Amino acid sequence: VLVDDLLDVTRIESGQIHYRIEELDISQVVEEVVERYADHLKAEGISLTCSTFGHAIVKGDRYRLEQVIVNILTNAAKYGEKKPIEVKVEDEDPNIRIDVIDDGIGIPSDKLEKVFERYERAVSPKNISGLGLGLYISREIISAHQGIIKVKSNEKSGTTFSIILPKAFKH
Repeated sequence: VLVDDLLDVTRIESGQIHYRIEELDISQVVEEVVERYADHLKAEGISLTCSTFGHAIVKGDRYRLEQVIVNILTNAAKYGEKKPIEVKVEDEDPNIRIDVIDDGIGIPSDKLEKVFERYERAVSPKNISGLGLGLYISREIISAHQGIIKVKSNEKSGTTFSIILPKAFKH
């Protein structure tokens, strides 16, 4: 995964990352990712719940959007102190909002602005691996989808990452 992240950073910075844009139901994509990871997290003692609504159609690259969701879920599991993780997909017309919420160690307020930068880790416990590239890659992918990714957190009281993507309007 670390090599893949380094390759993605190189592709992003050189403009060589390619997206296969299609209309897709992001609720379904999120549900599939959560389903794939729920058993793994349960084995680690982490509860993962997901709530979505009907058809949340966006235009995007399924693989890359899955990559973003996995990055954020992985961080929630790493820093979540084995507390429950909640994923929500909500309709915020004209957008779709995806929230990944954990009750973990949180992010210090002075680090919030930096979490999406390359090689930045808001918190660096020695027992947690990573290069600090996942959120940078996620921000670049979401930006390429005309969306935004943001974070809300208080140290020691959890973190919420929100992805906001425009709906795919059919005319």
